[in-house]
Amino acid sequence: MKEENMNSLSYKLYSYSGDRIIFPNEPLRTHPYQPRELLSDVFIFEASKEVEIYVLVLLSTPTNPDVKPNLQNQTYNFTLEVFSFIEIDVIELPYRKIRQREIRKGTFETNNSGGNILSPAFLTNPKYLLTVKEKADYHFKVEGPKESSLMLVIIPLGNLDPKSEHLARINFQNFLNHNPGFYFQGFSSFKLTLRPDKYVVLISNQNRKAGEYTLYADSLANQLSYHKVEFDNTSLGEKKFSIDVFPDFVSKNVKELSGEWTKENSKGTSRIQTQDYQNFMKNPGFIMKVGKPCKARFSLASTTYAHDYYETLEEDSERTYTLEPPSLSVAVYELLGDFKFKMILEDDHYAPAAWGFFSNEVNLKPNENGYLVLCLNYEKGYTGQFKLTVNSDEPIETIKDASDMMKLAFTHKMKGFWAKENAGGCMSELTFYKNPSYEIVPSEDCEIYVELTCMEPHPLCISIFESDGKGITEFDANVLNNVVTNAYLTQDMAFLRADFERGKTYLLIPSTFRPG
Repeated sequence: MKEENMNSLSYKLYSYSGDRIIFPNEPLRTHPYQPRELLSDVFIFEASKEVEIYVLVLLSTPTNPDVKPNLQNQTYNFTLEVFSFIEIDVIELPYRKIRQREIRKGTFETNNSGGNILSPAFLTNPKYLLTVKEKADYHFKVEGPKESSLMLVIIPLGNLDPKSEHLARINFQNFLNHNPGFYFQGFSSFKLTLRPDKYVVLISNQNRKAGEYTLYADSLANQLSYHKVEFDNTSLGEKKFSIDVFPDFVSKNVKELSGEWTKENSKGTSRIQTQDYQNFMKNPGFIMKVGKPCKARFSLASTTYAHDYYETLEEDSERTYTLEPPSLSVAVYELLGDFKFKMILEDDHYAPAAWGFFSNEVNLKPNENGYLVLCLNYEKGYTGQFKLTVNSDEPIETIKDASDMMKLAFTHKMKGFWAKENAGGCMSELTFYKNPSYEIVPSEDCEIYVELTCMEPHPLCISIFESDGKGITEFDANVLNNVVTNAYLTQDMAFLRADFERGKTYLLIPSTFRPG
């Protein structure tokens, strides 16, 4: 390859996939840039009985790295000579004609240079709402500051309404599916096929450099052209897609609350209907009341993760490991009095994202006891500080920490052990009566919560019987009224709750699944 200008020359060799190489991906072979007029190389291909097709991309860049070429205003003439001992064809690959092009310009500033996907501010990067009306191939390209490190990300919106729901409601994995896979200095570009739907076009500015950028969005036609930019005039008419600035989620009333997960209150998942909800009352939370009916959403973020992330960006940081954002969620319960709850929001959408969790909308109405909002993380024992943000269309009257209320449920703590002599096993065992037992006599009608833990992992169970004040024997284990028993699970903890009546005597029996 001989060029008539004193620039640095190079090439990349790719497998042929049926189209031009629009954005850089992994080449089969590459050659470093060399500042000379003539560049030559030898390709050796293994024998094949089938026709093999490759793409050779010729590259040119100024010898001076500080000079950024203006490719739209300059012409570079070159001569390509190919020699072979077998018959080959060398054909220039044409461009796809453009059916529709939309150009959007903007500026990276402090408030919208959000960093990469591990950054807590990732969703503050510039975003555009893309509405596709017809299935087609699309080419997206962004050009930004020379020092910036950019990557385009296309995210399907699915059922999310951008006017009323936060972008963080989208599954975290959707942010990883449609992008070039690499950050490039000063630009990003890639092609993909899109079906009719709504999408988010996000411009990720990894090193958060300020400056202007230009976004190009092209709908490609099947017609071909040897000119770099040529429009398909036969398909003019109704636009095939639209692209607009993504609407920001705005709340009328915002309250921010701070808290902390500790080893004592970080209890993992929240589902009260299943056994993994056994310790829900120990999760940190807040009690809030409203003066009039309102709609509210809750967002939860780990401020400890944010602190650690930005610390890794410091030049003198000693952190060398990759940070992993915690998976977060929020649960909301209406307080009915007498320590009774009604679940009104429990979201299975745990967000393992740096930017945190955003809940669905929930309706709140004035009541005597208020609402309990629990701040949850998926990993039991996770420690760190968090920030809970309440977004509502009407003011929240009062908010207070719920830790004091939670302590009311755990007023008695007893320790014991199972040995060969008293490990009676489950209720189907003849030795069940040998298990330790505890008598409970309530002074009034009440609801109790019982938690059983064991230092070693065993299937555990809690059984509660009505009794006449006597201990259980091998003769009446199947006769007494069994008030409640939880299911056996392979774990180190069991939990249940039960309604007790005043004047009755109850017998609480902790057990393992197998005797001995």
